[in-house]
Amino acid sequence: MKGVILKRCKDDHTYTREVFCYNYFRQCGVWTSPRAGYTRLLIDIVEEDGSVEKVDFGVYEMIENIDKQFLKARTAAEKGGDFNGNKGNLWKCTRKTGNGPDFTTGYSENDFGVEDIKLDPSKTSYEYSYDLKTNKDKLSNAKSEITDFITELNQLNDSDPEAIKTWYESKMDMDLFIKTYAINVILGMWDDYWCNSNNFYFYFDKDGKAYFIPYDYDNALGTNMWFVAATRDPLNWGKLDDGSKPLIQKMFKVPEYVNLYKKYLLQYSGSESGFDFAKASKTLTGYQNLIQNYIAADKYSRCKLSWNDTTPKFVDEAAYWSDPKGSDLLFSGDEEANYFKARQKTINEYVSYDSE
Repeated sequence: MKGVILKRCKDDHTYTREVFCYNYFRQCGVWTSPRAGYTRLLIDIVEEDGSVEKVDFGVYEMIENIDKQFLKARTAAEKGGDFNGNKGNLWKCTRKTGNGPDFTTGYSENDFGVEDIKLDPSKTSYEYSYDLKTNKDKLSNAKSEITDFITELNQLNDSDPEAIKTWYESKMDMDLFIKTYAINVILGMWDDYWCNSNNFYFYFDKDGKAYFIPYDYDNALGTNMWFVAATRDPLNWGKLDDGSKPLIQKMFKVPEYVNLYKKYLLQYSGSESGFDFAKASKTLTGYQNLIQNYIAADKYSRCKLSWNDTTPKFVDEAAYWSDPKGSDLLFSGDEEANYFKARQKTINEYVSYDSE
């Protein structure tokens, strides 16, 4: 890796949610997920008089940056995935303009571009819902590629599932995409494409296939807004019939894809999976044992971070702003309060699939 993302455990007093999510994707074979772990962040601050103040910022998440090196590491040549190469067009898709990266044809020209952030507040910064991260000197070509994809997607006839399937099979690795999204819904990531037109990367490989890359999982495992994620129907995670999220909604017109989605929901939330409470709590406890001696650091005195955001001790709770409350604990064995137990129960209540 040429770079990493350092991210403080903002709002997660267990210090575990996002690292668990990324690693669970990878445990389940979603090779497009970033690697994630922890680091202790120590910074030497040199004052004007030449003196050095050593500041301990405590534990940060260390997440693999999604860039050309990320893509290269996931090529068949590197044995890290199925990408044909790292020369394709990579888009960071976050809600910055308009309706966000919803993949409808209601986009505007201002939704596509190359991010330009100015540290000087007197200068104008530019952000885009579809932010090109590679081949930045060829924005026009990259934009044509993604808008052609969006146009073709929206032109698919909902009453012709075979034509929809043929198109998807030619454009995406559908097994990987469906598995990724099933796990996304198991993990309760509501600030996502299907619900909120937000937080993913989309890569157009040179072999013609497009790939959905999961990203930004601090709002998961019970930290939520709008609804209680643990008890949300996984078959109606977001809207299904209004045309607002065509990448998912068109997929759901294909019975074979719906059945595969159901299969993965059950498989990756089941009693034999790493999501089961006994296994998940063991994983989370292992994370906490690794970092417990380093989370109470000097950072509060120097940077004045709010203890509402980052605590110097572990507390089993969701973010203070998470609402509605319910089923948001990770370590409690209570059937209703524990996210893993409540989510597993909900999926079993809503989902069955044809195993033939």
